[in-house]
This record gives sequence, structure tokens and C-alpha cells, in this order.
Amino acid sequence: MKVKIALACAWACFQVTGWAQSSVTEPEGQAWRRANAAVGQHQRGHADILAQEAAQAQVAGQASGAAGPVLNLRQATTTALRQRPDLWLGPALNTLETARINAQVAQLSHQVSRAWVEAVAANQSAAYLQDALEAAEAGAELAQRMAAVGNWSQMQRVQTQLLKSDAATALAAARQQALSTRERLVRLLGLWGETAKFGLPTRLPDLPASPMAAQGLEEAALRQHLPTALAQAHAERQRAAVSTKSLADWQALAAGITPTWRDPAQDDTAALATLLTQAPVIDKRQNALRHALEDAISALAEADTLTSSTRSRAREAYGRYRSAYDLARHQRDDVVMRRTTLQEETQARYNGMLLSTWDLLASAGARIRSVNAALLAQRDFWLAHTDLQGVLAGLDIDFSAEAAGPAQGASAQPAH
Repeated sequence: MKVKIALACAWACFQVTGWAQSSVTEPEGQAWRRANAAVGQHQRGHADILAQEAAQAQVAGQASGAAGPVLNLRQATTTALRQRPDLWLGPALNTLETARINAQVAQLSHQVSRAWVEAVAANQSAAYLQDALEAAEAGAELAQRMAAVGNWSQMQRVQTQLLKSDAATALAAARQQALSTRERLVRLLGLWGETAKFGLPTRLPDLPASPMAAQGLEEAALRQHLPTALAQAHAERQRAAVSTKSLADWQALAAGITPTWRDPAQDDTAALATLLTQAPVIDKRQNALRHALEDAISALAEADTLTSSTRSRAREAYGRYRSAYDLARHQRDDVVMRRTTLQEETQARYNGMLLSTWDLLASAGARIRSVNAALLAQRDFWLAHTDLQGVLAGLDIDFSAEAAGPAQGASAQPAH
């Protein structure tokens, strides 16, 4: 709202009838006098123009904002589940079958949650970039009219036009992103026609007051990760089929295994120069590999590998969650707050005729970009939060995909 007020004040400098009707052939002094006289026709000058434009913008927004019922996250998840009868539990299923279906339900819930967060954030970002375009358009229009009365150079006018073009390009990309994220959500929900004409919340949920604690997360992930639980149970059965001495002898033998490298040098440079391509050779045969012992060794190795992977995935998910939380709070409580303070000070100085319209436009645009950067950081937090919940629910979340980079231009100001 404060951004729109600042933009409206800037627009009031030239969105008046007298200026709009001034001709390029009109003498410079007369054009400026017409503009000032038009503003002076209002009892409170720019304040009256601002109130009028704000009312018009509200009416336009109500006319264009019509949409279907707002779909919250729980409704979205329920809708998606109704389209998947294969994920409904029947009365004759055993414990293992029930656990497998529940794991698939968790996977679907994770997908819907991420898609919903991305769709809401994309809509919200497009709205902020619309404000940024309005600021750029205000600057371009002001530059054009100032050039028309001879108070602005061609180079300065072209610079403002380029800023407007960049803002329009960013908005077009944001709108395409909003469309793509919404359609991904629609596909997960299995909707079409009138049922697909639902609305989304205008903003993401606020950040929690404090982040989750890290204690117990690894154990929780292990309890819910079905492949690890099955591997551990299988390993225990295979271990019981062999003697403790045979297993201990094999473990001692495995601890002494040393691979043969092509380059005998011990430094990391030599190790990086070539990959290990030769399997280690067992030169001690005192412990015969009976079939039962071989099965136990393989089962224990698989269980250990899955346990290590699940614990590691839980630690990484929490690390990403905590990093995203800290960044989102920094953007919200530090960057946006300081930009807001600067804009309020700029607004006050502008009202006191100590700063120009260009200063007001630059301040409003900078705050818009900082708010958008904070939104993207908030989106990344909720995505990281969703991934952490997925890991705790036993899902194998792939973190290898490159995460969305931080928002650009949060502190930059356009040239003017």
C-alpha cells in the first residue's frame, strides 16, 4: 500500500488534465504554468489527486479480480487425493501394503504442497512486478512530458524508456511463471473446465516465530522411511542365521581391505588424476564365505547404506530449511524494513519539496524490488519446509536439482 501511495504521488506530478493536453509546440513557461495551475485546482493538491486515483484503482481491481473460490492447501491436497482411488485403503490390506500406500500418499501431498506454494508465490510476485512496471511507466511518461517542454534531454528520456522495457519484460516472465505453476497444480489436482477456475490466496503464510529444532529429526526420518525399515528387519533376520564369530571375522577382514591405485602417490592430486578402477582382492581365505554369511553381509551392508543415506538426507533437509529461514527473516526484518524507512523519509522530503519526483520513483521502485526479494525468500523457506516434512515422512527427496537462486536487484536503484 505504501508503494502504491508513493507511485500515485509521483503520477500526480503529470497525470493532470492541463499537462496531458499541453502541446509540444506550447512555450515552455506556459506549459509548466498550465501543469501547476491544474494541480492548484485541487484544494489539497497532490493529496486530492491521490485519493481520486486510489479510488479508481480500487474499483478497477475489484472488476478484474473476480475468480473462483479460494483454494487453500488442505483443500488442494484433498482434491488431489480424491482423484487417486489407488491410494485409498481397503479393509483387507496388511500392514506392509498399508505402509506402502501411505508412503505414496505422503509423496502426493509433498508434490501438491510444493506446487501450491510455487503457484501462490508466482501470483504474488507478478503483482509486485506490476507495481514495478507502473513505477517505470510513471518515470517514462514524466520524462516524455518534460522533454516535450524542453526540460529533459533525449538521452535521459531514452534511459527511462529502457527501464520501462526491462520492467515490462520482467512482468511478462513473471506472468508466464504464474501460469506455469498454476497449471502444474491443476494437473496434480486432476481438474478441468469450470472446476479448474479456482482462486489462490493472495499471499503465502507468514514465517513461523522460530524455526524447528534439529533434535530427533534423523531418528524420525528413519522410523518413517519404509525401505530402511525393511532393510534393517531383513538384515536382522540374516544376521541371526550366522554365528557371531563368523560375522566378526568377516568384519575384521573387511576393515583391512585396501584398494590398489595406479599411482602410488598418497596426495589428493594423484587421487584426482585417475579413478579407482580395480576391485580390492581378498588375500585371506580363513573365513570361508558360506551362503548364509554372504547373505548376512549383503543385507547388513544394504541396511547400513540406507540408514546412512536417510540420516544424511534428514541433516541436509534441515540445513536447507534453517538457511532458508534465516535468509527469509533477514530479507523481511532487515532489508524490507530499511527500504520502507527510506521510502517514508523520501516521501516526507518529497512532500516538503526537498526531493524530486525522480527520487520518489527510485525509492518506490527499490522498495518494490526488496519486497519481491523477500517474497522469493519466503517462498524458498516454505519449499524447504515442505521438503523437510517430506523427509520426516519417509520420502526420498532429491536435493541435487539446483535450487532457485536469490532474488536479484533487491537493493539496486535505476538510473535517473
